Amino acid sequence: MSDGRADDAAGARPPGGKAARVFLFVFPKMPGDVNPSFPVARRLVGAGHSVYYLSPDYRAAIEDTGATFLDATEYYDLFKEGRTPETFGAANQLRKELDFPQSDGEYVVRVKIANVELEKKIEGVLRAIRETGADTIVYDPVLNREAPPAAEIAKVAIVALLCFNGHGAWADVVRAKMKNDLPSIESEEERIKEFERASKNEHNVAATERLNAKYVPMGMTPLDGCFTGGRLDPVPKVCLVTTTEALKNPETPDLVGGSRVVYPGVLLDVPGALRAGGPTSKDLWKKVEAAMDERREGGKIVFVSMGTVTTADGPLGWQGKPNSSLTGEQLSQAVWGAAFDALGGEQGSGNVILATVGKDASGAPRPLAAGDAVPGNAFCSPSMPQVDILAKGIDLFVTHGGQNSFVEAITQQTPVLVVPTVGDQIDNAGQAVRMGIGEKVDRPLPSDADPAQVAADYRGEVKCKLLAMLADLSSYKAAVVKARSSYRGGGVDEAVAVLSAPPGHLS
Repeated sequence: MSDGRADDAAGARPPGGKAARVFLFVFPKMPGDVNPSFPVARRLVGAGHSVYYLSPDYRAAIEDTGATFLDATEYYDLFKEGRTPETFGAANQLRKELDFPQSDGEYVVRVKIANVELEKKIEGVLRAIRETGADTIVYDPVLNREAPPAAEIAKVAIVALLCFNGHGAWADVVRAKMKNDLPSIESEEERIKEFERASKNEHNVAATERLNAKYVPMGMTPLDGCFTGGRLDPVPKVCLVTTTEALKNPETPDLVGGSRVVYPGVLLDVPGALRAGGPTSKDLWKKVEAAMDERREGGKIVFVSMGTVTTADGPLGWQGKPNSSLTGEQLSQAVWGAAFDALGGEQGSGNVILATVGKDASGAPRPLAAGDAVPGNAFCSPSMPQVDILAKGIDLFVTHGGQNSFVEAITQQTPVLVVPTVGDQIDNAGQAVRMGIGEKVDRPLPSDADPAQVAADYRGEVKCKLLAMLADLSSYKAAVVKARSSYRGGGVDEAVAVLSAPPGHLS
């Protein structure tokens, strides 16, 4: 991008004649973290501001908002050195390069390479700031730690967008990850010490020293490279959180510090909007809508989605089995199969099944379990326009229970059967039951039993819960209608109002 183009963008004027702002959104290859940012970006663009996204993926969805896509693979040394983007940066590739033990769990590796990755990303953010003339950064505080030090160095405003049920929810996820990675250590205190030792490996220490030597004289707060437990690193000075203050998870004061935290609740995009991890054009919706319209009187529509992480490659995905006897492949196939067992039939027979089956690294749909076939009344696709499906109206959402799916279901007054896989999904599953808006079937724990039998038993349990819920949805529907008001904060309006404050006030 030329400097002239950046100057032109910064010189634009929104309606009303006020000077336009230039926002740089820094987000990862994680649909659940980037999707809530899209309606905010769309609104900012509509107000005449310039918005750029520095991201390794999702060009179509980003450009659908009116923002400009900056390909992180062309900005970050992490990728320019030959690595390919993963959900968590390039963690698996760096694990091999740095010869870390194959037995290291997903989160241990991320802690070990925290500042190794940061060193390979920070210059990319600084370059993007220079080229765009950005005065404000919006970023993911969990997976884009390169943004805060870059903002300090460039002396621009910065606002975090946390897509968890508050700071306490992220701390809960970290505790669960530590337990999953170190199952033989009973004491949480000892697990923390082990992670602290892991963060002090020679590669991370050396990267920390180089970062401090180069950037502290330029205005960056010194880094120590140490594991912070469940605290965001760094704790954002201004943070938007996609829940409401009344419903956030409990949190200790150290998790928030002196931050300004705003809880706008769910951030919903406009109908028909493209989403990260979803279709790259709007043509799919026509097919989905046609399938939904095949429901006959007395029939039900069920939508099944295991999320993007579980169906992607990786230790938390298709091949992995975090704290479970089933891999993501076995788990997903069992859930899809349960829906087919419960409602499968001929096309036009009354019921309709919609299923997101995910895709492999080449973009091919994930396979069903051996012996399974898509029933005539089912429509399966690697991705689905989830918000539009929920908005049009279904009877039951069988979901992994990620934060976005959870709050979108409540906002659209849809009962849920939660089949959690990892992290905050487990908490959300329990919350669904407590609120009365749905039921849950937990991921099978590690065992010595035959995985095929475990998968079959799990499939049967999901089928039974699904049919039991569909037999009488009235109580779940009443509960989710009641819960809807609790999840609606100021929404996109409030988030945009925070970002629209003068850059000097965003601290």
